[in-house]
Amino acid sequence: MTDQIVSKRYALALFNAAESAGLTQDIQENLASISELWEKNAELRAFLEAPQIATEEKGKILQISFRGKISPLLLQFLLFLLSKGRLQQISEINSQYYRLLKEKIGLVEALVITASPLDEKLSLPLKQTLEKKTGKKVSLIFKTDPNLIGGIRVIMGNQVIDYSIRTELDKLKENLLSLKV
Repeated sequence: MTDQIVSKRYALALFNAAESAGLTQDIQENLASISELWEKNAELRAFLEAPQIATEEKGKILQISFRGKISPLLLQFLLFLLSKGRLQQISEINSQYYRLLKEKIGLVEALVITASPLDEKLSLPLKQTLEKKTGKKVSLIFKTDPNLIGGIRVIMGNQVIDYSIRTELDKLKENLLSLKV
């Protein structure tokens, strides 16, 4: 099985357990922090991935480090991942868990690309329009790209809404080049 499929299964199992315990949001916040720690701390990764250190010792360090700081459910999950040799997949599991949480609460992320930063007066009506169109809560992620020249490009899932000047210029160029004189 590929690592992504395995990560999805682990994330789903954790999500179901967290949902039963009423801890989906808390688990997400802690899981994101642990994932970030894993990515940024090379010494921690080296220790937990070292084959010469017994799994029991690694487990004790995890328990000492996280007991009382994260939910017992998540700590048990981390120990389980350690025992299965899957701790290095924590970031992918975090991504999959977050995707499941977004689906549950009906949240859609929309990447909004503009040539210059968008002010709040324009972003609020955009958010409301997208929420009305999708029937879901929308979280806007802003990015600037001066190559757009002007206008806006919105990417939600596999849908692209493009009203950028760059796209319009490219269409005009294509039309002009296709003319037979």
